[in-house]
Amino acid sequence: MKNKLVLFVVGCIFLGLWACMDSDDTEYEVSRDPQIASFSLSNDSISGLSDVVFVIDQLEGLIYNPDSMDFGTEIDEKVLASITFTSYVSSIELYPRATGDTIFWTGSTENDSIDFTQPVDIKTVAMDGLTTKRYVAELNIHTVLPDTMVWNLFQPKIVGETITTQKVVAFHDGFLMYSFVNNGWVAQSASFNTPDSWSAKGTDLPVNAKVYQMLALAGKLFVPANDGMLYSSTDGFNWSVELSGESVVSILGALTENTLSVVLRNSNGDNVFATLTGDNGLVIGDVGEEIPANFPLEELNRITYGVINTPALLILGGTRDGEFIPTVWNTNNGLYWEAYQNINFPYRRGAAITKYDDKLYLIGGFDEDGKPSRDIFISQNRGVAWKESGMLVALPEEFVARGFVSVVVDDEQYMYLFGGKATISGNVRDESWKGRINRLGFAK
Repeated sequence: MKNKLVLFVVGCIFLGLWACMDSDDTEYEVSRDPQIASFSLSNDSISGLSDVVFVIDQLEGLIYNPDSMDFGTEIDEKVLASITFTSYVSSIELYPRATGDTIFWTGSTENDSIDFTQPVDIKTVAMDGLTTKRYVAELNIHTVLPDTMVWNLFQPKIVGETITTQKVVAFHDGFLMYSFVNNGWVAQSASFNTPDSWSAKGTDLPVNAKVYQMLALAGKLFVPANDGMLYSSTDGFNWSVELSGESVVSILGALTENTLSVVLRNSNGDNVFATLTGDNGLVIGDVGEEIPANFPLEELNRITYGVINTPALLILGGTRDGEFIPTVWNTNNGLYWEAYQNINFPYRRGAAITKYDDKLYLIGGFDEDGKPSRDIFISQNRGVAWKESGMLVALPEEFVARGFVSVVVDDEQYMYLFGGKATISGNVRDESWKGRINRLGFAK
């Protein structure tokens, strides 16, 4: 009796299933989605591998880690892949290019270990057995030290003449170079896109212009002259008087897009702090007190930091009456300046200073004995503390020690060093160098 009851129950279940399958009212849709939803690799012997984050580009069929593993990482063992999907799939095949094998991936056995020293092709098949998708999976590892700065002699000759003074500035998405040759200025320009292609054009830049103080602001260039006149230009070649009737001794820097911090010589012959401001031509804004005796006026290095509603302008060294003053000054309004106290600012007359990699870089210059340097000093706190850069970003031995270099950083984070002098009173070296920290060029 018991066996009959079991058979009766089984029979009812079978009939019920048959009735469902034979029904015209029920449709079953088989998945046609073979896409991979997530991907990761692991091997307990390879440090950091399980922490690598992979992105999946469904349009291009690419699986990769945008943040490469550290330089020197060795994938000397096979690895396991963990893969999830947006729906059920019928099969997954992996083809490591390093071995030429075909791996039928199951996700749970040692047979799924994969050689990832080269890209791996992946083929997925949806549950319908027809729809397929192909991917290329790659494990990126840095092939260079990320923090190394690679330098090279970019152009061994640009002007082709004997140069006594030179200044290069960034202006209108390119470089403007002013070289004093045969008692006059030679002006050349090159774009950031073609930095090795220079074109010369006539310029009426005054012979007595203090080109070391040239500054770009709001689409114009400004430069003072030895006679106290302030000149400006919208193209870098044609110059006109911006401010007359006043004696501009030094341009200290930009405070805002329409305000310059300057030193003026007043009617009593005193040098005083002042601001020049205006949207349609600069006029005197405010006038402050007489400058301190140890405030530099020539060969200035200036850095502006944009702070919300309050700009910060730094003067990092410079000369006064031919003597170098190794002091850092800062201001928020151009009228009241404060000197940093108890800092280790290097004695480097004619050093080039620029913002780079969220730090300040001080390059080259002359020491107390007039000896040129190719050292690089770095500050991470706006010029308060300085330390030598170390070998990773050091200039190569082929770079002749010098001062009075022009430094420009382009949009791709290449640092260009133009000219410079091997002696304080010598001629300018007619060349340019180019360098970049490797990681600043990595794809993002």
